[in-house]
Amino acid sequence: MLNELRKDAILWKADKLKNDAGNSIAKKAEAIEQICKTLSLVKNDIVRDNYTSVVSKSYKEKIKFFTDRINQNLKDKSNQSDDEVVESNYKFPSFFNDKNIKEMHKLGFTQTYEESSVMQTGIHYLTKDGAVSVSNCTIEPLYHIVSPEISQNKKIFILKNAFEEAALDIEAAATLSVERFTAIINAKNNFMFHGNSIQLKRIMEHLGYNVPRCEEVKILGWQPEGFFSYTDKFVSNGELVELNEYGIGEHNGRKYFSPSQSKLYKNNRSDDNIYESLKYMNYHQSPINFEKWSKLMVDAYGMNGVYGVSYIFIACFRDLILRIDGVCPHFYVWGAPGSGKSKMMESMASLFFCEKRSFAANSGTDFSLSRFLEIFRNTFHFINELDDQDIKPQWLQWFKGAYDNEGRQRGKGGSKNMTETMNVNSALGFAGQKIVNSDDNALPMRCIIRNFKVHEEGKDRPAKQMNAYNTIKEMESNGGFNSLLVDIMGLREDFKKDYHNEFSKIFVSTHKEIRDLNLRWNERIGRNYCYLLAAVKIASKHFVLPFKYEDLYDDVVQQINQITKLITGTDATSEFWRIVMSLVDQNKIVPGWHFKIEVRHGSVSLYNKNVILNEPTKLLFIRISHIHTLYKLAYRSETGKEGMNISSLISYFENRPYFMGTMQNVRFTGKDPHTGIEKSTPTSCFVFNYELMEQVGIELETELATAVKHSAPNNGTMDAFISPADKEHGPFE
Repeated sequence: MLNELRKDAILWKADKLKNDAGNSIAKKAEAIEQICKTLSLVKNDIVRDNYTSVVSKSYKEKIKFFTDRINQNLKDKSNQSDDEVVESNYKFPSFFNDKNIKEMHKLGFTQTYEESSVMQTGIHYLTKDGAVSVSNCTIEPLYHIVSPEISQNKKIFILKNAFEEAALDIEAAATLSVERFTAIINAKNNFMFHGNSIQLKRIMEHLGYNVPRCEEVKILGWQPEGFFSYTDKFVSNGELVELNEYGIGEHNGRKYFSPSQSKLYKNNRSDDNIYESLKYMNYHQSPINFEKWSKLMVDAYGMNGVYGVSYIFIACFRDLILRIDGVCPHFYVWGAPGSGKSKMMESMASLFFCEKRSFAANSGTDFSLSRFLEIFRNTFHFINELDDQDIKPQWLQWFKGAYDNEGRQRGKGGSKNMTETMNVNSALGFAGQKIVNSDDNALPMRCIIRNFKVHEEGKDRPAKQMNAYNTIKEMESNGGFNSLLVDIMGLREDFKKDYHNEFSKIFVSTHKEIRDLNLRWNERIGRNYCYLLAAVKIASKHFVLPFKYEDLYDDVVQQINQITKLITGTDATSEFWRIVMSLVDQNKIVPGWHFKIEVRHGSVSLYNKNVILNEPTKLLFIRISHIHTLYKLAYRSETGKEGMNISSLISYFENRPYFMGTMQNVRFTGKDPHTGIEKSTPTSCFVFNYELMEQVGIELETELATAVKHSAPNNGTMDAFISPADKEHGPFE
């Protein structure tokens, strides 16, 4: 009975004061004031809160009414009395040691563990009735994974009951809910929490103090903070950093969490492991150095191998290349089956990934492609089987956008009316049997292109080539070469410092040389190849490459010319002119009435501008609005699709080097193909440099069209005629 009275001394005093006050408001106020002073002297916050809750209910007052006065008393030390009761006396379990008892008084809870003993293992919480077990396991906090997204914040704990131990990552918000917390810890293991919400929050509050904070590495490869992340290692300041068993590593004093390496997920089945796709970037020690790898590539794949090795530097420093114009070219190889294009792309990818990794463009879903492209940064993504017939239109748009570092918008899970951007974070490599020319050659215009030819049947490949190919393929099958990225990362500071300047100089010199050689030039295509040259220029200062920069430069000059011809010969305007030429052959488009070709010299007055022709030049005057209807009918008959509208056609013309402008009041004379009657009419028309058109295969001349006029250089009159045979070829012939 005495122990009972001692244990409930504070409650006894509260009841006595209340009873003595009776119905007197003044005495009740005085009783509350006295009991609040007493409660303010209870040192343990949890014990004090428990007493306050009970007393407030007994006095039928809001708990805040008491806590406000207690807090005021805590600040006012003069209100304390050494004669007051400070602590209640409790009976603790016999297995508590001194440390447990001190923690109970100081913290309000303690944790105990005894192997195979359910009764002696768990968390014990201090209540007015003494120590109460609130869990069957101990909880040890390891790390707090922080993120701007609340739902992405996680805490890693070690939970241990009498018979098992497990490391769990738990969403931070779930540690504040008894239901969610218990459901998570009990999902795969026999861990239980029996306490209430206040007890859980008190425990989590204390366990959260001084826990190391980490940031999760969600995209492997290059990190914005300045280190490179494999699945199982970091490259920090040029040195390899091992991760601990929980996937935690450090860079410049900050901790980072690589979940795919953590023991938290090691025992998950591959079907259930959300980080399974990251295993491709496990660190693997290469059996050879980068220079030997480059030599094998060139020996195995020839000049295509030279371009493949060169593009590796673009892939490794994609984020730096984007700083110049906000673009980064893709790498595109095409050729017949068995030509070796896919094999070389696999060899390039093996420098980044320890297992074969590619995506088939003729299969897969939007989500699988999205995941394939976004989870690595500054690496090389190989997309195989690219074909006009199979590629989804939205994928083509996505690949186009990746050139400009534009991502794909999608709905954000769990957030109404919100979207997030799925970014392409690495360089893209494509392989297919033909070049995809959809959308007016939008994709190849954004690529460095190489053609693979099939080896001549009946002839053996050179022994040196086969030996190199077999060697590199054997090494790929044994884990690849991705440790070589550590050496390549050593070039990063030089790329940051010198790349922009090197690119600018190379672009100017390449453009000039192509013009001097009277070769074809396209601005975007030229820049794509100059990105490659600038990367090799810097890399060749650090590595002994198996080719000379000067030889690559000479080849690039020819490549720009050839690719420009190839692409501009298959674009939308080329298709228009092809149909126009066909209609001319069929006499549906009539020289003289629909178009005419004249030689002009001197000043040519176009709408809103004058053009000076220093040499006699053939010009095409054509009634596009008249011809456009005939083109659309022929295009629909041939393809079953609608041809370009006239506004789009004019927009395309304006970006072609042979387009000059429009001219008003030009007289056209000839037979109207509908009536057969000879007519003459002045009208507006479009004007093109016909000599430049001839260079890309656009030829509309007939006997009638070649009876052309020649204007004098000074007075602009048209009083002479010359034959095209007498005309000297223009600079692009």
